[in-house]
Amino acid sequence: MKGPTWQMSLLASQQQQQQQQQQQQQQQQQQQQQQQQQQQQQQQQQQQQQQQQQQQDTSLASAVFSAATSRVDMSGVWTRTE
Repeated sequence: MKGPTWQMSLLASQQQQQQQQQQQQQQQQQQQQQQQQQQQQQQQQQQQQQQQQQQQDTSLASAVFSAATSRVDMSGVWTRTE
């Protein structure tokens, strides 16, 4: 019975390693989500600054604004409003 029991214990240790890897991946995903939220906050601040400054070059402001909204759209968290 040495053969089968050794194989079973090896399988159990492999499963534990897989579970640990999955947990690490989940933590990384959470960190990525936090980074996305921080980026969104920065973009919001930039948009507010543009509104406060009321730039004379409206075409430049709209170009930057559309670029920022499209970047937010890529993250899949916000929907673009026109």
